[in-house]
Amino acid sequence: MLKNLSIKVIIFGFIFTFFSSFGQSFFLGLFNESIRNELDITHGQFGSIYASATLLSSIILIWVGKKIDDFDVLKFSFFVISLLAISTFTFSKINSVIFLFVAILLMRFSGQGMMSHTATTTISRYFSNTRGKALSTGWFGLSTAEFLMPVTIIYALTIMDWRNIWIIISVTIILFLPLVSYFLVKEVKLSSREDDNKVIKENRRFIIGQDLKESEGLRKFKAKDMGLLGELEIQIPKSINRLRIKGSGSRFVHGGATLQEIIIPVVKVNKKRRGDLSTVEVEVIRNSTSTITSGQLAVTFYQQEPVTDKVQPRILKAGIYTQTGELISDFHDLSFDSPSENPREREYKVRFILTSNANTINNQEVFLRLEEQLTDTSHFKEYKSVPYTIRRSFTSDFDF
Repeated sequence: MLKNLSIKVIIFGFIFTFFSSFGQSFFLGLFNESIRNELDITHGQFGSIYASATLLSSIILIWVGKKIDDFDVLKFSFFVISLLAISTFTFSKINSVIFLFVAILLMRFSGQGMMSHTATTTISRYFSNTRGKALSTGWFGLSTAEFLMPVTIIYALTIMDWRNIWIIISVTIILFLPLVSYFLVKEVKLSSREDDNKVIKENRRFIIGQDLKESEGLRKFKAKDMGLLGELEIQIPKSINRLRIKGSGSRFVHGGATLQEIIIPVVKVNKKRRGDLSTVEVEVIRNSTSTITSGQLAVTFYQQEPVTDKVQPRILKAGIYTQTGELISDFHDLSFDSPSENPREREYKVRFILTSNANTINNQEVFLRLEEQLTDTSHFKEYKSVPYTIRRSFTSDFDF
């Protein structure tokens, strides 16, 4: 049993070119005299019919032959074999000039045309580095037929009627070629290629394998180029090209190296409607009295809610001011940005130290003022103000 698929493909080509001889001119010419005598036509008439049928078969081949690109070799070969068997049987039933034209048309189309076309296309598509060698070996089948068939047919014509010969040919085709084709090319797919490389996975956009062949239409990367470990190689079609793979949907597939295939857009949506956003509120927690009796004031600020995606932090500047706006203490920059759910962790204790200017306003009202900077400016606006009264019996030498 043959295990090498390359050898099977070459044998398939050899057999198909051998059987294509039934539609070749050298073979049909062997029955020229028998047919002319039976139909009572001249050499010229036979030649005209033969030429016109050959021309028409060539035109039909242009349309039908391209279908081999859409089907696996086995399915297409069954179609060609069936067509050749019908054609040979039809040739045995020639009884008029019109029937002769149809029979020659079928033989030229199925034998000389489709059989040769199937063999050549299968070998050419499968082989790459050794394509010339494979084709020359496959076409040796026709040379073999040209050597054997004339002698065989001339002898057969001496012992039987020419129609019986064509019936025998038709039966031979039906019994022999389907089995041989199934055995030889059942594993050959549209994507099958000469086993010079080891393909692990393949689709229209890429090939993954080892020892991949260089190709002008493919860009090859090694595993390390892709940040991977191992000895794998990756091939991607250049530009908008794609690999030919059996199946539908090819109209909607971009090439492997187009931007649509190699770039994954990442869109980050941060849905924050202006109406949903707010800023944390800050509350001043003071002692039971609102009187300042020493040179310093301890105050607790409370952030009322934790910072979240929709609740923004608040940054304030705090100090003690007179009614005329004079700063009489140090000032503090406070950032209320705690995300904690624990209220205790959202308390900020601050101690304000009065300056010496506070000595001149004893027994007067002052304000603990919280200010917030205006967006995109250097100016501040008042956020909150809490009144206190300074009532100190004596001043401190430690005021500054």
